[in-house]
Amino acid sequence: MDNNLNFKDIEENKNLIAETTYNSISNLFSKEEQKNILVAEINPEYMDGIKLCEHYNIDIKTGINCLICECKRSENKSYVALLVPTGFKYNMPSTVRKYTNSRMVSVAPLEYVLE
Repeated sequence: MDNNLNFKDIEENKNLIAETTYNSISNLFSKEEQKNILVAEINPEYMDGIKLCEHYNIDIKTGINCLICECKRSENKSYVALLVPTGFKYNMPSTVRKYTNSRMVSVAPLEYVLE
């Protein structure tokens, strides 16, 4: 069992995040602020929030999941990212519809998420 993650600054580990995520961070934060953004490589087998906390010995109270949702209303489609505390139970469609004025909400297709 791994007991910790090897965090490094984002600039040294651009390969661990999607290019679009890196570009967004670059546009939102100064170079000085970016030094405070750390990333770590994880075993994909443990990417579920609870499994990740258990495997890497992270307090479940500090764990968080990022869920990408696809929102539809008529022909319009949009995507949102939700940051949800690990182990937190919620009604995703109801919660997201309320804030996005969508009729249908579902987990985004994996192909889109990876893109």
